[in-house]
Amino acid sequence: MYHLTRNPDTAVGAEGIVRILRRGAVASNSDVLASDVPYKSIRDGDWSRVQFLSQRLHDMFTNIACGRLFAIRKLSEVADIHYTGRQVRGTFKKMDLPGKDCVLSIYGHDTNLLRTIRVTPSDYVYPKDGKGTEAERIWARRGSLLFPERLRTNLAHVAVLYARMPTVGSAWAPVIPRLPGMDIDDTDGPKTSRRIKSDYIENWSQAMAVYMNSTAGIVSLMGVQDPKAFAFQRWSLSNLERLHVPALTDASIKKLVAVFNASASRSIGCWADRDDPVRAMLDRAVADTLGVDRGVLDAARHDLSQEPACTNKRYGASTPNY
Repeated sequence: MYHLTRNPDTAVGAEGIVRILRRGAVASNSDVLASDVPYKSIRDGDWSRVQFLSQRLHDMFTNIACGRLFAIRKLSEVADIHYTGRQVRGTFKKMDLPGKDCVLSIYGHDTNLLRTIRVTPSDYVYPKDGKGTEAERIWARRGSLLFPERLRTNLAHVAVLYARMPTVGSAWAPVIPRLPGMDIDDTDGPKTSRRIKSDYIENWSQAMAVYMNSTAGIVSLMGVQDPKAFAFQRWSLSNLERLHVPALTDASIKKLVAVFNASASRSIGCWADRDDPVRAMLDRAVADTLGVDRGVLDAARHDLSQEPACTNKRYGASTPNY
């Protein structure tokens, strides 16, 4: 497979690229980048390589998906994904004033506002006329951990949100962890059982929010996005279902929750900001918790800062990639 690091501006430039490919002179040309992708993978529908210019980022994505860096599970195996964004847009309307029928939501993905992992839902939304029953059904699927359905990756600061109160969003999918095989003693009554379940959901969600906003989480997310998009990326339900996430243990959840408490209210830089101190802290925590060499995530964070999908520019250029 070949990648163009710079799209040709003219027909003559495009013809020059064709000549380079025909001569097999890719190694000596900076406009074309060759990558090692088995034909069988592409034939079988794996287009993850087209999501990255960097071979190193794709290798990281593949190593995570294959469980080579740490134990993994598919997101659909450990959580229920309530893919409700389109339903929210079709059922609720946003208004500026509160009222008895409104609920607090996160409407849209305003990157000027969404710059911390932990957010407070602040958009008043009301059921549209005749949509009351449908609105109640959607609201019942609310959650605190919100994965993106669409995102401007060149402007985004946060990949996954954690809402202070469970909610729904017009561009977000609530993700609710399934309880593992817990031996919950109900002798103290159902309130104790509910509290233990609630604590697990909160802690798992906060730990996952830390991971998904680390470089490893962002790379995993980028690798499964809709291949037809560029800087305005989209994720279908099937995209999110096949996303690989770490198989978190009680010990790893505890460590990542501590990092969440220290970082969740701090503003994070854009994905292209390789020197952002908060993401660097998340990367160190994820590396240490999951047993990954810190240098692997440091190098990936550098490469991520150069990705056209994160900069919306040609590789190494200072002008947008139009």
